[in-house]
Amino acid sequence: MLDIIANSTYTVRASGCELFPPHEIRDQAHLENLIENMRENGWQGAPLVQHGGQLLTGSHRLVAAKEVAINDYTFEIPVVDLTDVFEIDSDELEYAMDLDNWIEQATYLARESNPELAGALGLDADG
Repeated sequence: MLDIIANSTYTVRASGCELFPPHEIRDQAHLENLIENMRENGWQGAPLVQHGGQLLTGSHRLVAAKEVAINDYTFEIPVVDLTDVFEIDSDELEYAMDLDNWIEQATYLARESNPELAGALGLDADG
């Protein structure tokens, strides 16, 4: 299922990124493991989920990809847009985006739309 939806990539460069993570790094050991793994094996796992440049998943993976890009200059990561993979009513999503906690609201809408896919993409738990 994930191979089908990971239909686009985003090039991460060490000098900058147009994607914004949903939260700060919370687990430094996890981040270090991801960096080492990405250097050895490339990207592993689910694509990142974004909407309008704001990530809903992948804070640690994005920072790890940026770190790998420092040595390799660029790093390709799979990214999907929330509206491309979930059947979410556009009015509901626009309303959610006006709220202070829009990431949580959009994540909730994705889980309601397709719980199995939301889980596979890391949208099955808050934060």
